[in-house]
Amino acid sequence: IEPHPRGEVFTLERVEQDGRATSDSTILYLDGQPRHFEEPGCNGTQSSQQIDSQTVEVLRKCASGAWTRFVRRWTTPRELVLEVIVQQPDGRRFERRLVLERQ
Repeated sequence: IEPHPRGEVFTLERVEQDGRATSDSTILYLDGQPRHFEEPGCNGTQSSQQIDSQTVEVLRKCASGAWTRFVRRWTTPRELVLEVIVQQPDGRRFERRLVLERQ
């Protein structure tokens, strides 16, 4: 997560099931407006908004009915929590919570 003149840049790096590393960066305008979004497996919209001074929400909705919600929250000046909820088109839901602490 980095500052950007229009909001923030959110970069998600992951390792796919086949071992390939991927990186996806997107601008978060933090205005709640849905904008076109496309990545492998998802063609749809992404919106982002600042919930309060410590919390940002990103919502990605795919045309297939799947969606992903990221919530980034500073719980203390040294601790960042990232919650990820993934809803599959068949109704399965996965929730993850990552806690990062500054050294």
